[in-house]
Amino acid sequence: MKPISEYMTKSIISVVDDTPLIESLKLMRREKIGALLVRDRQDEPIGIFTERDLLAKLDVARPERLKNTVMADIMTRNLITVEHDENYNEVLDLMRQKNIRHLPVTQMGKIVGIVSLRDIMCRYQESLEALFAKRETQLLANIEKIRESEERFRTIFHNSAVAITFADEKERIVACNKLAVNLLGFETKELLNKTVRSLYPPEEWKRIRSYQIRQHGKDRHLETQVYDKDGCLIDVDISISVLKNPDGEITGSIGIMRDIRERKQMAVKLDQSLRELKNIKSGLDHHAIVAITDPAGKIIYANDKFCEISQYSRQELLGQDHRIINSGYHSKDFFRNLWKTIANGKVWKGEIRNRAKDGTFYWVDSTIVPLLDENGQPFQYVSIRSDITKRKGFEDELRTLNKNLLTNANALKSMVQEREKAYRQLKETQQQMIQIEKMATIGTLAAGFAHEIKNPLAVIMQGMERLERAAIKRNAEEEMPYIKIVKSASQRANDVITSILKYSRSSQMDMKPVDICQVIHESVSLIRNNAQLNNVQIHESCSISQKIVYGDQLMLEQVIFDLMANAIDAMPRGGDIDIVVGHHIPQKGSQDQGQVVIKIKDTGEGIPENRLPKIFDPFYTTKEPGKGTGLGLSTVYLIVERHHGHISVESKLNKGTTFTIALPVEDQSLLEPTMEEKKSNI
Repeated sequence: MKPISEYMTKSIISVVDDTPLIESLKLMRREKIGALLVRDRQDEPIGIFTERDLLAKLDVARPERLKNTVMADIMTRNLITVEHDENYNEVLDLMRQKNIRHLPVTQMGKIVGIVSLRDIMCRYQESLEALFAKRETQLLANIEKIRESEERFRTIFHNSAVAITFADEKERIVACNKLAVNLLGFETKELLNKTVRSLYPPEEWKRIRSYQIRQHGKDRHLETQVYDKDGCLIDVDISISVLKNPDGEITGSIGIMRDIRERKQMAVKLDQSLRELKNIKSGLDHHAIVAITDPAGKIIYANDKFCEISQYSRQELLGQDHRIINSGYHSKDFFRNLWKTIANGKVWKGEIRNRAKDGTFYWVDSTIVPLLDENGQPFQYVSIRSDITKRKGFEDELRTLNKNLLTNANALKSMVQEREKAYRQLKETQQQMIQIEKMATIGTLAAGFAHEIKNPLAVIMQGMERLERAAIKRNAEEEMPYIKIVKSASQRANDVITSILKYSRSSQMDMKPVDICQVIHESVSLIRNNAQLNNVQIHESCSISQKIVYGDQLMLEQVIFDLMANAIDAMPRGGDIDIVVGHHIPQKGSQDQGQVVIKIKDTGEGIPENRLPKIFDPFYTTKEPGKGTGLGLSTVYLIVERHHGHISVESKLNKGTTFTIALPVEDQSLLEPTMEEKKSNI
């Protein structure tokens, strides 16, 4: 509360006690004051004179006697004072009790001012007016804030990423935002005043009513279905909240809906993928030796095949590194080079001799793939191996036999020549076996990759799509480059896994007689638009008499398509692709089988000679990093081999590349060349 000193008149006007009344009245009129302080000749305050004293004197005296009246005759001698710091409310109560209108105010025993009831009331009125003005300003400011808040709510409501509807106490829709209109397909005026019940199937409305949301006044979140304007059902995720007035009475409800049709479809696809992955993993565990290690080389996963061949239990292997099966056969430089390769994010391939728990040795053909994080650093290593112990033993026998043959070269020259021929054939077969084993290993790897990587990768890609949409809505441009980098890397990883899955399924062939010319024509039709966009012309020549081979048409189309796609990639500035089909006719008496020969020749950049021997190896690619998985030609090689055919490649830098495919014909008796073929038989 305020002290009385804030309401007093600080300029004190006083007169001595023998001052004539008439002069005092003139002084009060001139100074426009209602009270005078009366002092004696020693300047001590002895009383106070107010208008009320004058009125009291007039009641008992005749006016002519007032001329001789002095202040001592009329003043109030009972001088009542108050301290300057007393509360003005208490002072006001004192003045009411004593029925006085003026009081001297003292400070440390000295009169420092006079307070009057009129001064207090004037000041109080001014305070009220100031308070009312302040309250009015605050009220106007609050009204403006409410208006701005309503505008913000309206903007958020109509631009929300979810569908929102408001219903009144009778469950009629009274407001809806743009997304609700778009989701349900109604016009806004059509949706307003519709009952909420009309949007739900009867059984769903019965289920929602059973929750008694309005009766209990609680929010509810659930998945359900609603009708759109055309009567089609839409899967939605909905949150229902009740609205109450200040008295706690329910006045309506708000429904927030999200379209979850896409999520439902993805859930179905996910279940299908999980079943497929389970089957693929089962196949992988029956064939390949698979282990996963952390960056330090500690084993964190070992499949059943690894436990079987190493004779260690899974508990014995987990947490150990591969030194537990080190045979001591390989040098420290061998393993130093291995670690250097995979630590730099590159795939390592090679043959390793290991030792089982019982001390026996076994050989494995190994491929170690580093899994890289967003910074390009390995965070896990996946090792896929196949048992080649028997093959290595056979190779040892061959080396021993070759040594014996060389020691008897002079006496057994003819035998040596035959053995050398057999050895070359065996080496060729061996290389084919190695290639097939490598590709089979990669194929069986598909289950492990799909199980361990593809599922979380799909979650990452879905999450990045939502993050991108959220960033676009927030105009968070600084986040977009990072989101695009993660999306690109995720898509790259998904492409690799998809290629591996496609590769693993290449063994499922539907063999039957196939028109090879029709296969080529279909493949060219599929890729012609892409070729034209890249300024590449494709020329077909297929005029052979016997053009039926025994095989899987879709697989053969994939072979032709993949080779043409590679040819287009090799001609960034455009060029030509020539596809020529002819016969390879064996000589009479020869055991060679008649074949249909397909040559696919481009005018592209060519392949360096040192890369040609590895061109069909899995994960080997001549393309720039990030533009190829290295599985395309491996898949082509595998399909041709499974058709009992053969594929080869010839290439010169800046002069183009030619792939030659030879496939056995279905009926050898029909293999007779036409006159045209005799002239230009390939």
